[in-house]
Amino acid sequence: MRFELACLLAIMFVSLNMLDAELTALALSLGSSEVNHFVEGFGFDLVLKTLVSAAFAIPLLLIRWWRALVLLCAGMSGVVAWNVIAVMTWL
Repeated sequence: MRFELACLLAIMFVSLNMLDAELTALALSLGSSEVNHFVEGFGFDLVLKTLVSAAFAIPLLLIRWWRALVLLCAGMSGVVAWNVIAVMTWL
């Protein structure tokens, strides 16, 4: 895998995390409940979520564990899809 593609995967991972935070906040405002109890205590600070996800993605780029970025993006895509379904059921 080329470095440019790996950088795009890292950007995608951070973007999916940002989208997850926004969709979760929207779902909660509509009456849904948080499934991840670890996150409940921290709230849904977009900046914090962005920094934490970048803190995971950047080292993976530097040590060339690019396949891990593929798996992380796939996992976050599932989380975002779950949040879209949650928002749609509350509309």
